[in-house]
Amino acid sequence: MYPPNGFSPYDKVLVGPDSVFEFCSKNQIPVVSHCSYGGFATPAMSIDVNGYIVPDGKAEAVAYSGAYTFSKGLRDGFTVMVRERAGVLNNPLVWEKVLEKYNNLILVLAHFGSGSDVWQADILRLLKKYPNCYTDLSCMSDVPTIEAAKAIYNSNPDIQDKVLYGSDFFLDMFFNDSFEQYLQRMQKTLGAAMFDKISVENPKKYMAKWYASAAN
Repeated sequence: MYPPNGFSPYDKVLVGPDSVFEFCSKNQIPVVSHCSYGGFATPAMSIDVNGYIVPDGKAEAVAYSGAYTFSKGLRDGFTVMVRERAGVLNNPLVWEKVLEKYNNLILVLAHFGSGSDVWQADILRLLKKYPNCYTDLSCMSDVPTIEAAKAIYNSNPDIQDKVLYGSDFFLDMFFNDSFEQYLQRMQKTLGAAMFDKISVENPKKYMAKWYASAAN
């Protein structure tokens, strides 16, 4: 899922009768969504929205139906444009509305809200509240970002089973000369014990929740 490309995670196609998330919840099919304060987004200045969003400047998710107009465009800078759309459409507070409705949904909020301390705090809260909510450390290519995620991990033993390794390959090549460089930086910064847990032990437990169901 990539909501900043122009839709709410609570869109009627995704939530409600005969919806995608209803089907995934019933059949134990995992959903992975981009959830960092960066990445990519639609450059459109106005989109049609049907679902919860966090309007620019607000601190809570609200139901919204109709045209939503952004204030920032490509001329304001790519990063500025992306962050505005991410904040409105992909805020963890909107995903919380999804989890409130489908608390059995297996959901991975990728990138652990990288780029926003507030997002990381909200995702941490969701990890603690919802048994099937996970995050990953994909596309974290600089040491300070990895260290910040590691500090949260070490300070919260109750969520350590819910953090997964990810690469986001090939997008890592925007920031690294090779995948090996990315991997070695991750391994060195996290340390062997944490890296083994998030890359081997936790994925086994995560996959066990849905693999048997899919095989049947």
